[in-house]
Amino acid sequence: MIKSQASSFLIQHFDMTLQLALGLHKKKKNPNKEKRRRRKKENNLVNTLFSSLHRYSIHSSHTYADSSEKSGLAVEGGRMPKVKTNRIKYPAGWELIEPTLRELDAKMREAELDPHDGKRKCEALWPIFKIAHQKSRYIFDLYHKRTDISRELYEFCLDQGYADRNLIAKWKKPGYERLCCLRCIQPRDHNFATTCVCRVPKHLREEKDVECVHCGCMGCASGD
Repeated sequence: MIKSQASSFLIQHFDMTLQLALGLHKKKKNPNKEKRRRRKKENNLVNTLFSSLHRYSIHSSHTYADSSEKSGLAVEGGRMPKVKTNRIKYPAGWELIEPTLRELDAKMREAELDPHDGKRKCEALWPIFKIAHQKSRYIFDLYHKRTDISRELYEFCLDQGYADRNLIAKWKKPGYERLCCLRCIQPRDHNFATTCVCRVPKHLREEKDVECVHCGCMGCASGD
């Protein structure tokens, strides 16, 4: 009995060895190993796709650079130039006031970059307030006093921030024709819920020379 079992085991082992040698026996597949193999194939496919796209983009940029050089266009670094789009439609008459506004914008940038050494914290903002006041006054006078610009151009300047709409609205009211800035008439920004000292007429001041803490104004009362 024992001999028959041993002989049958040897026969099965021999048959399996023979099948492995001949490639007829197939091992059981490991699911984890199959997942890793599939994931590896997918990663290789993605890497191949990205490398081909990268080569295509480089080839396209060089082709565009060659064609642009032939046509006389300068392309920096073989890259396509950025297309500048300007969707703002300027009304008629803008070309007449543009140089003055650009000049005031340049002065504003210089005032913002001006060093504040030796100045008080409030004094650093005085040049900025004065230039902003000058821009608003320029647009206000062109439309309301000299009537040199159209209503469309006036509203365009207000919408684009070239002038302060709220400050101009105050200038239209009696008693505020020479108002320097809106903070000077806000009680919450002053002691005892009053206005700035620059709003006091000169003949009622105890001190003749005064300066507004907010904008450096020396007097903006209507009667001055």
